Amino acid sequence: MTSRSWLCVVALCACAVSAVAADDARVSKAFTSRAQAWVESDPSARAGARLGDLLTPEVADHFEKIIRAAFRGKNGRNMRRTIREPVPARTVTLRVNDAYPEDIPTTTMPPTLLSRLPELPKELAYRIIGRALVLVDIRSNVIVDFIPDAIPKVR
Repeated sequence: MTSRSWLCVVALCACAVSAVAADDARVSKAFTSRAQAWVESDPSARAGARLGDLLTPEVADHFEKIIRAAFRGKNGRNMRRTIREPVPARTVTLRVNDAYPEDIPTTTMPPTLLSRLPELPKELAYRIIGRALVLVDIRSNVIVDFIPDAIPKVR
């Protein structure tokens, strides 16, 4: 392969990486806009919310890539320690618009992971219950949306 061919390959790879980064930024921006709109919406309008309204399949795929990469990274073991639940948690059935279970400890989001996820409006927070990434309205303690198996299994 000539040096000119290698330059073409490098240029194509750079374009592909740039396109993926632009798509990731688009997905994050769309999610952030929807989250802000949810916060600003009338509470009665939220009553019909369903799984995937904010964390759409596209957003869930994007988040799962971010989460898998974070757990594979050098801080993966420390993140697992951060989210380890002190006592075995009971099985929880999550539902959008249900109250965040009072008897489930509020898991600390690992800062390494939190810094990679899109920033939320101050009224919302990321939480982890079991393997689910949960979006909670901290004012009302209500589950806004969630991704059921977002957190990788422990190997």
